[in-house]
Amino acid sequence: MATNPQSQSYMKAAKKAVERGRFDQASRMISKASARFKKESAARKPPATEVKRGRNTHTTRNQSSGAPAAKLYKDFHGKASKEVIRLQEALMKAGDYTALGDDPEFWLEPVKGDPHKWPAADIEFEKKDKVKLAIDAKGKRLYIVGGQQKLPLAYFKKEGFETDGRYVFLGTCYAISYQTEKVFDGFRTTIYAHEFGEETGERPELIYDQESERLLLVGGAYKIAGVDDALKASPGIVN
Repeated sequence: MATNPQSQSYMKAAKKAVERGRFDQASRMISKASARFKKESAARKPPATEVKRGRNTHTTRNQSSGAPAAKLYKDFHGKASKEVIRLQEALMKAGDYTALGDDPEFWLEPVKGDPHKWPAADIEFEKKDKVKLAIDAKGKRLYIVGGQQKLPLAYFKKEGFETDGRYVFLGTCYAISYQTEKVFDGFRTTIYAHEFGEETGERPELIYDQESERLLLVGGAYKIAGVDDALKASPGIVN
C-alpha cells in the first residue's frame, strides 16, 4: 500500500500496535498511512460501489446506519434475525455483533471491474470451515469469526512472510466476498463481492494471529450503506 517514508513509518507503528494487542491504535496508524499515500498519488474519480447480484449490480453511496446489532441485521438482510450465536473470540471485545454472511474470501492483490472476472481469491473458506463474516453494531469494523481459520504457515514462510512473531502481516486486503441471503435476491443464497477503498483509497490490512489461529482486518474506512428504499435493504459494504 504505502511506498513513501512517512507512510512506511505509520505502517511500522501499526505493526507495533498490533503486537501489543492495540488494534484500535493500529487501525488509526493504517488510516494515516493510507491518507498520506493518497495525497502523493494521482487524483482520480472513484467508481461507484458494486454489489454482486448474479449478473446484475446496484450502485450506492456511503451512508452510516449507526444502528445496534439487531437493527443493523434487519437493514442489511431485509429481514429480522431469528437466532443469537454465542462465541468466545480472543480478538473481539465482549458485545453484540451483526452476522453478515458465511464462507468469506479475501483478495490480497488489486482487482477491478466485474467481480465475475476477478482471479481466484488468495484466502478462501468453504462451508465445512464454518467461518462467518460479522461487523460491529456501528457497521464500521469487520470481523472473521468462528470455525476453522488455521492457515498453512509453511507456505507463508516459503513465500517470504515474517512468521517469527505472533502476528503475520499478510498484506493489504483489496476485496472481500461472502455468501448470504438478502431480500432483493428473493432470499436465495448469493455470493456478494466488494472492493475496498473505491471511494477514499483506504484499505484494511489482513493479519493472522498464530496464537489464536484467527484472521483480523485492521484499518480501512468501509461501512454498511444505509437502506436503499428500492432494494428494501442495505446494498451492502461500501468503500
